[in-house]
Amino acid sequence: MALKKLLKSILNVNCIKIINAEFDHVSSSLYIRVEITKGQRSRCPVCGRKCNGYDSTTEYRSWRALDFGACRVYILFPM
Repeated sequence: MALKKLLKSILNVNCIKIINAEFDHVSSSLYIRVEITKGQRSRCPVCGRKCNGYDSTTEYRSWRALDFGACRVYILFPM
């Protein structure tokens, strides 16, 4: 199984595309860069209809996912 498919399955995420995954040996952290699939951009998380975004920035947003053993996992998303 490819690494991206394995990560998507472990994290149990839909409607995203994994761009890359980097491991930092110093901090023992895994950084996973993701992107929303084309059909899901600008969708309301409640009703699913297309809507205008209001909280955007040019930086990455990051979320901490469940750890993989002793390895911290962060999900990074460009805004």
